[in-house]
Amino acid sequence: MQNAEEALQAHLDIVAEDGAAAPVPSDLAAVTVDADIKVAALVLVRAEVGGRTMRVNITLPEGTLQAVDSYAKRHGFNRSNFLAHAAREAIRRGADGV
Repeated sequence: MQNAEEALQAHLDIVAEDGAAAPVPSDLAAVTVDADIKVAALVLVRAEVGGRTMRVNITLPEGTLQAVDSYAKRHGFNRSNFLAHAAREAIRRGADGV
């Protein structure tokens, strides 16, 4: 549950990057679970269904950019996905002084 928002957002980001439409959210009444699984709770998570993707130009120190690219590659992101994810996470956590 702790990573549900992050996982959903990453999926939606990839879908948007591929130019596909975001999937329609499931109706809770339509969610089914295998009979052998005990359900403790159904969890709703938020996600940003983006509009169109926009190209931006930013300036970063070379070392920071290399660190971003290295981290992104190790974690299955590209640079843009990672920067968008990091920005959303900072906003979600209410980070000041970003």
